[in-house]
Formats: sequence, structure tokens, C-alpha cells
Amino acid sequence: MLITNYNYAHELVLKNSSLHWNGWDIVEFRKNQSAEYDIAGTRIDNSWGFTKTFPITEKGWEVPERYVR
Repeated sequence: MLITNYNYAHELVLKNSSLHWNGWDIVEFRKNQSAEYDIAGTRIDNSWGFTKTFPITEKGWEVPERYVR
């Protein structure tokens, strides 16, 4: 779903513990033990998992609908 309003995007990030900001991009972190052995794995706060970045574009942020309620 396309989010075009920064305040709404910021509210989504605050309400979802699996989302955080990296500059102007929204980043999703999903815990997964197998990420420790995967080149794409990331360690955040002593937990292994995978990240997915939703970059800002000229239209806004395209985030999965599961975060938009």
C-alpha cells in the first residue's frame, strides 16, 4: 500500500515493533535463527533476522498491507 504522508508513515513505524527508520527509508526486521548462517542475515539487538527496506520514492513509501490497518 502506498503511504504518501510522513506523519502517517511515522505512526506506522511507532506502532509496529518490527519496523524502524533508516534515514528516510522504512526497514522491516523479522527475527529468524537461520539468518545467522545466511549472507543476507542481520543482527539487531542480539537477535538474528532478515531485513527488508521500503525506500522512499517520489510518490511515497510502498509498504505491505499487513502494516496498514
